[in-house]
Amino acid sequence: MTRRWWNKIVVGWYWLPATLGHLPAQTILGLTYFLNRENAQDDQIALKWALKAAKREHVTAQLMLGHMHLSGTEAVPQDLPEAAKWILKAAKQNYAPAQSTLGYMHSFGIGVPQSFEKAVKWYRGAVKRGYSNAQNSLGDLYFVGKGVDQDFREAVKYYRLAAKQGHSEAQNNLAYMYATGKGVPQDDQKALKWYRKAAKRENPDAQHYLGILCSLGKTVPKNPKKAVKWFRKAADQGFAPAQFDLGLLYSSGNGVPLSNEDSLKWIRMAAEQNHGPAQSHLGTLYTDGLSGLPQDDQKALKWFRRAAEQKTVVGQYEMGNLYRQGKGVPQDHEKALEWFRKAAERGYAPAQFAAGEICSTGEEHVPQDGQEAVKWLCLAAKQEFTPAHFRLGEMYINGEGVPQNIQEAMKWLSLGAELEYAPAQSLLGLLYAEGEHVPQDYKKALKLLYLAAEQKLGHAQNLLGTMYDLGNGVQADSLEAAKWYRMAAEQGISSAQYKLGYMYESGDGVPENIDEAIKWYRMAARQGFPLAQTALAIMYENGNGVPENPEKTVKWSRLAAKQGYAPAQTMLGILYNSGYGVPEDDKKAVKWFRLAAEQGNCVGQYRLGTMYENGKGVNQSDQEAVKWYQHAARQGLVGAQAALSRMYANGHGVQEDCVKAYAWINLATLEDADRSDLREYKDELRSKMTPAQINEAQRLSNQILERIAFGPELPQFWGTVGVS
Repeated sequence: MTRRWWNKIVVGWYWLPATLGHLPAQTILGLTYFLNRENAQDDQIALKWALKAAKREHVTAQLMLGHMHLSGTEAVPQDLPEAAKWILKAAKQNYAPAQSTLGYMHSFGIGVPQSFEKAVKWYRGAVKRGYSNAQNSLGDLYFVGKGVDQDFREAVKYYRLAAKQGHSEAQNNLAYMYATGKGVPQDDQKALKWYRKAAKRENPDAQHYLGILCSLGKTVPKNPKKAVKWFRKAADQGFAPAQFDLGLLYSSGNGVPLSNEDSLKWIRMAAEQNHGPAQSHLGTLYTDGLSGLPQDDQKALKWFRRAAEQKTVVGQYEMGNLYRQGKGVPQDHEKALEWFRKAAERGYAPAQFAAGEICSTGEEHVPQDGQEAVKWLCLAAKQEFTPAHFRLGEMYINGEGVPQNIQEAMKWLSLGAELEYAPAQSLLGLLYAEGEHVPQDYKKALKLLYLAAEQKLGHAQNLLGTMYDLGNGVQADSLEAAKWYRMAAEQGISSAQYKLGYMYESGDGVPENIDEAIKWYRMAARQGFPLAQTALAIMYENGNGVPENPEKTVKWSRLAAKQGYAPAQTMLGILYNSGYGVPEDDKKAVKWFRLAAEQGNCVGQYRLGTMYENGKGVNQSDQEAVKWYQHAARQGLVGAQAALSRMYANGHGVQEDCVKAYAWINLATLEDADRSDLREYKDELRSKMTPAQINEAQRLSNQILERIAFGPELPQFWGTVGVS
């Protein structure tokens, strides 16, 4: 029998009695038309009979009339004060459903002034009559402490009263109290019992939670298929959290066949109901172009904004990221910080970290504020968000926005390392290895670096390679060094790629292989690593493993030189000086030699000296030539020592002095005993000197040798444009 026919039967039974003034019949007719209304005419008839019965003080009719005004219908405009009037009439007659409804209206200020105290009063009236809705609602007020002092035990008492009557929401609430140990001893089994009772009564919240338990294997055996069953039951009722979780299961193929289509269907359903986590997740999918969706910053922005408007912390945080990166919106660091703060103030650790990071360095239109940075980073660190420990360590080491404080830096890095955060372990290991800010301790350094390297942190693997390469704290072992360099290189660490390339070029720790050397040099060079760019330039200059190519020699040396890498600046100067791969240009050669020389590069200093001596690209000046020769000679460069000797012998730029001339050429021959031209020149000088002068020169050589500060090793290859 259809519902429509049943309604006709009910109307047929009660129409005449209602017309004759039978009060219950009038109420039943009103309810029948109200609950099964299909058009405005039905609303009018419902209103007619409800009003007749309500005016005769029938409580059910009064409550019904109140609900009609509360929700509004086609024939009855919403009128909250009128609704409150009729519901109050029924409540004053001790009608429990009306008392409970009036309590709800006072709780939320619907048609009446908000008053939790009055809500409690009306709920209590309904509770005395055993009304389960009121019992559950009074339990809620005790749970949050509104209108009464917060009291979890009292909350449990009222939840239990309602739960025993089969009230599914109260059963779910009671389960939560057992699960969390609020008001009762914590008991997972009792929680499970009440969740199951609520779920059987189709409570979607309980069904969803049972799905979570089955998914995690908590309290019950892990069972993805049962998780799907419970999520689906709740999702089919339109429960957004369950729809979202069901969508996630489809995206991972956990308990259901992997399906991007089904995943997106359920996640969208939740998102359209303003479920913040689902909206945030959709935003992430559009940001990264995942689950079959195209990468779309505008759609990502739409969903993150909707999530943020729901005060979902992930949405607020991601809005900050969009403004910080300028994705989908103009880049705006001020707005980024504003969004990060919103999420940070609600305790979201990634947002606290992001806010601290911006304040620690200062970004466009956001001044550096070390005090605020430390505040946010400390809050994130307290939640064991380990990047915050690392950043605090960096700030205190470098004095970024805070006074330098090595003790404080070590504290934060040590905490991060204890929490197994690889970057903190690596930086702490580096500090112990260098011994600059803390006592050098290779044992601690190695232990920390191994821990970080085991987590596949490329920088730690690279540092281990360096320690084995140089024999710092361990016996030098080129095979072990190559192993660690390779691990780091494969993760894209450019310095490790360069070092591995050098090992292949020299056959140190690995079989000599020029092709492999070029491969790794090229990978590092493309990442902008200047040493690799310079090495690659030399390979192209010499035709070593690649066809000789002057243009590529210039290209790679220029890229490195523009980064301020002094050996590359010297090399580029030599290329301009010789016209190799570029038009010969002495002024440009001088420019690059000077840049290198001013950084203390001995070859650049020597080459700049030769330009001054010969007046090429600069006004000729023996004095300037001598100055730069001296800088280079004191670093042990043979060519500069020989040139300086010649200047003293001839009195160019300095007073003629055969003793100093002999002292410098003596040092040059000690450095390079195989150079016959240097030996011949030395012998020529010696033939013109007295034994006393020779002895004095040798004594001076020894003094200079003791004072020479040998700088970094010279580049391994300089090709056809040699340096001496």
